[in-house]
Order: sequence, then C-alpha cells, then structure tokens
Amino acid sequence: MAQKKDRADAFIYNKNGQFEKALKSIEACVNHPQFSAMKTNDQLTAYMYRGIIYLNIYQDAKLKDKYPDALDNSMESFYKCMEDESFISSEENQMNIVMRLPALQTGYYQKGADNYNTKNYKVAAESFMGAFALGTMMGTTDTISMLYAAQAYAHDQNYDTAIICYQALKGLGYDKVDVYNSLVRLYNQKDDTENANAILMEGIEKYPNDGNLIIQRVNNLLKDGKGNEAIGDLKRLVEMDPNNYTCLFALGNIYGNEDNKDLYDPDKAVEYYEKTLQVNPNFTDATYDLGALYVAQASKLQTEANNLPLNATKEYEAKQKEVEALLQKALPYIKSVHEAQPDDVAVTKVLRNIYTNLKMYDEAKALNQQ
Repeated sequence: MAQKKDRADAFIYNKNGQFEKALKSIEACVNHPQFSAMKTNDQLTAYMYRGIIYLNIYQDAKLKDKYPDALDNSMESFYKCMEDESFISSEENQMNIVMRLPALQTGYYQKGADNYNTKNYKVAAESFMGAFALGTMMGTTDTISMLYAAQAYAHDQNYDTAIICYQALKGLGYDKVDVYNSLVRLYNQKDDTENANAILMEGIEKYPNDGNLIIQRVNNLLKDGKGNEAIGDLKRLVEMDPNNYTCLFALGNIYGNEDNKDLYDPDKAVEYYEKTLQVNPNFTDATYDLGALYVAQASKLQTEANNLPLNATKEYEAKQKEVEALLQKALPYIKSVHEAQPDDVAVTKVLRNIYTNLKMYDEAKALNQQ
C-alpha cells in the first residue's frame, strides 16, 4: 500500500534530519484516499510520526517561519493519538509522545509570549491555553499559562472568556488577590454590578487589607450612590496609608456633595481637602474643589441675605461679611488653578465672579483682557 510506503519514507527522512522530505511523505500518507482503510493502529502511528516531524520543523530555525502552523499541527497529531487508550497504552508509543510534550508546551508558551508582546492578544491567549492543555496532558496544572491567557483575553476585550479563565484559576486553587482584582474589573467592564460586588466581598474577606480591592469597592459604592458605606472603607485605607491622597480627596468629595443629604458636611470636606493638599500640594482637582466649596457656601449665604426683609439691615450686613470671608478663602485656591490652567473657561468665570463680588474691579478687568 502506497500510504504505508509514504509512512516508512517519512520515518527514514525524519531520522536523517530531512524534515521537509519527511513532511511531504507523511502528508501524502495521511491524505491518501485509502488512508482511512488502514488499521487504526497504523493510522495513529502515522499521526504520531506527523506530530514528531512537525515538532522538529518548529524547532528548526531555518524551517520554523516557513511552516507557521507546525506547532498546531504537531499538537493536533499527538492529541489524536492520545485520544485512543489502546494506542497510548503501548509503552513505546507513550514514550514517543510524552517525551515531546514539554518541548511542545514550551513552544506554545513562547508563542503566547511573543504575540502578547506584539499586542496580538487573540493569538497570545489561544497559545497560552495550548500550553495549559499540554500541561494537563502531562498531569500538571499550569496555572501561569492560564493566568496569562486570562490577561490576554482581557486585553482582547473578550471579557467573558477572561472571566471563565480567572474563575477556573480560583477553582484550581490559584486564588491570589490579583485574580479577585481582575475579576472585579472585568465584571465592571460588563456593567455586571451584582457579580462585581459578590467577588469584591469574597476577595475582601480573604484579603481584608488589600487597598486595590477596597478602592474598587468604594468606586462601586459611589457609583451606586452609597457614599455612607464607602466612607468606612476609605477611612480604613487612610489608616493603612495616611499619605493616600486619592482616598483623602474622595472623602472630601463625599462630604462636600450636597446631594448626599445625610453625609453633607462642609467642615469635614474642607478638612479632607486640606489634608489632600498637605500630602500632594500640586493636586489641582483638590485645589479647585476646595475653592469651589467655599464659593458654593458663599452663594448659599448670598441667597439667604437676598431673601431677608428690607428692614433686616443688620442681618443682611452680617451675612454679607460672611459671604466676603468665604470668597476670600476661595480666592487663593481658584486663582492658583487659573494660573495652572489659564485656558479653562469655567475656572476663569469663577475667578472673575469672585473678583467682582469682592469689588476687585481692576483684577476682574485684567482677567477680561487676557
């Protein structure tokens, strides 16, 4: 039978290092019209040779690029053999295949790394999964390849598959804090608040002092309008790291937001904004928000003053003094932001209003001429 001769030729050519000739012969064998008529053992022996030949081609620097599917074809061929318990029960067949699986796994891992580095994330993920599958064939649990596959799927915006990989890692005992952080981010990407919060609580229970998990929980709570619950987590983070200006700033925002009726406390807001700026004096957002808080308080008092009866002169004058004091407090902060961001129209408008209300007309005029 011609196909048996092709198989024998492939064996000899491969043994002699003539891999392209070996490939030509083995492909002629497995693609022969009468190949399916061969005994199962003979067919699988051909596939075993095919797997060996393709692996040799992949490992040959001169041939590797010429046959880009060599790695996949090798794995496919070996997998066919390993599916048949009778064939793989042969010690010789088992040795021929199993001894080559580590090299195949290394190939897939390297292929994954190469494609990941060039941002070809889809191929990278599939390659890392190939490395994981080969580890399973060898009786090992290659959690690192699964982890990199999950990361590649996430970069490829295949969030569902990335989640499956991360959940699989947890099931395999690889439940490190990064897995929980990644799952939360992925569920948030899908706007799946329920699962995001469930994973957060599970992760925080296991890693109660992880700042990233707490910050993600705070962000979710704030998004859901649950500032009261967020405060406890933020204060815990500040206790862990008193220089965490992001958390100090978030506390300032929560207490300074009038929409949070039960939490609104301008004095506490000022306290946390000032603490933020003590840690990071160049944090423009905190500088502006502190100034804007004083302006908002002044505006509120001005409205109260305007609503007083015409004969309440003393009360009106007292409130006007309070308004002026608040605007004087706001001025250095808003002015500082304007100097840093002179093209910001909204900031310029706020500063102009302050100058006008404080009767600093020359400064207001100079601002208009900028």
